[in-house]
Amino acid sequence: MPPKSTKNTDLPPYVTKTPAGAYKYQRRVPKHLQEAIGKRMWDYSLTSNPANAYRMAEVFRVTHDRQIEGLESPEAKAREHELWEVIDHAHKLDDMAEVWRKTPVELKDARSLSASAERDRLTSFAAIAFGMTMQTIVGPQTVVKFEPRDIIHPTDPTDSIMFTAYKSALEARLAQIVPADSTDPMRLSVLIEAYSKAQAARPTTANGYRRKIDRLVRHSGDHGLEHYDESILRAYRDYLIAGDPTAKPKPFSPVKPATVHQYFAPLKAMWKWAADEYPEHKELTFPRVRLPKDGDTVEDTRWQAFDDQQIKTVWRALSAAWGDDGDTRLTPSRRRAFLMAVRVLLYTGMRPSEVFRLTAGDVKDGAINIRYTKTKQARRIPLAAALSDFPDFLAAGGFAAELEAGRNQLYGGKVRGKPTTPESLAKTLRGNFAEVIHGAGIIHPKLVLYSLKDTLIDRLQRQGASDDVMRGIIGHVGGQGKLRHYKTPFGQSPHGMAQMRAALDAIEYW
Repeated sequence: MPPKSTKNTDLPPYVTKTPAGAYKYQRRVPKHLQEAIGKRMWDYSLTSNPANAYRMAEVFRVTHDRQIEGLESPEAKAREHELWEVIDHAHKLDDMAEVWRKTPVELKDARSLSASAERDRLTSFAAIAFGMTMQTIVGPQTVVKFEPRDIIHPTDPTDSIMFTAYKSALEARLAQIVPADSTDPMRLSVLIEAYSKAQAARPTTANGYRRKIDRLVRHSGDHGLEHYDESILRAYRDYLIAGDPTAKPKPFSPVKPATVHQYFAPLKAMWKWAADEYPEHKELTFPRVRLPKDGDTVEDTRWQAFDDQQIKTVWRALSAAWGDDGDTRLTPSRRRAFLMAVRVLLYTGMRPSEVFRLTAGDVKDGAINIRYTKTKQARRIPLAAALSDFPDFLAAGGFAAELEAGRNQLYGGKVRGKPTTPESLAKTLRGNFAEVIHGAGIIHPKLVLYSLKDTLIDRLQRQGASDDVMRGIIGHVGGQGKLRHYKTPFGQSPHGMAQMRAALDAIEYW
């Protein structure tokens, strides 16, 4: 018999040590998830080196935590509920005679469901009504197989024609929404992940790609790139322009021309990347699809700056709402963090999520070192005199402490157990900022949190700051052409820092 493992309370979670000195990772799969995961126990041999064994065990622990969390997430539970509704519907059909006659109704009703539910409902119907090959429906915790029924083809001439026509219509729709090979690595949903990884896309950018691709998949199915020809993509363009009040999981209004372009941008980029990356796609070109023209100029669509009186009103309202005596659901530490963030935004032009990534090590020697940016171009700007208390705020914990506090927050009745992300905190700031300024009487679709950057640019323009100074502060690299190969970034030269510091210190908002 193999030597038994021994328990040691000093070992990391799920790690045991055998009498022979080897380490093992042993963790029981939650009983209600054993069928979905396909095993009762995770049992892996590690190594006899403690440091290496602990590192390996931590990788296993994090991976399995995420797997369990994914299966127990609200999305997974919703998918499981959706799956059982499909199964219940299929069982009702199974008791009927000549189920094939319901094909038009099934096709129509399934259109109102989510993409996954439509696929499941029609594949199960295909097995029951027409005896097509066995269909397997996979959910987060459930796997159901629908065996094909023995179907007798109608002998009546009219019924025979209808049977064949209905079957063809069902097969045509299934061909649209179900890929011929669900393991095909060249499917759209698989390629977007490979593309995001190849581009080193940030998590928020990658999620944006997924959301846009998911809408196309829900409309036209998940297939290889060659499947999406001009007719399919033109129909998808028209679908976006028209909107869909019945779309699952969430209806959407008609999409503006500029947003249609945003939906097609990752598609075009991925087509070009695939042609360069995969030899079998070297002849691939994006289908000719004319996108709607956007008559709005940049000036029409950009956010609007707060004028002198408005920014004073904004700050008074924020100070009252988020001060010590403010009537708000925000915790005292979050109020202080949000007030500081607003001031930083007004004197740096940073994005909110970039601000919340700043730590004490990023602000020193009278400068702010901005390492995490949307453009992936780090920059260095002066610490404005109006932010002289910012280093002390960060040294006392600052935004990092506020993000870490997310571990103890309740989410869905459970302790969150992990830090808040900068993007999530930025979203909370946007919502609360809008709520406060609307309460102060400032209600305008172009006056939002992002207007703080426009307000900074407006004040810099008033004092005659050069384009180089403004670009150096807010981090835009456009408009310089090939000079970027020769010009030293403003934040890396003493005279550039001096000019930016003078410009920032001259600004007074209230």
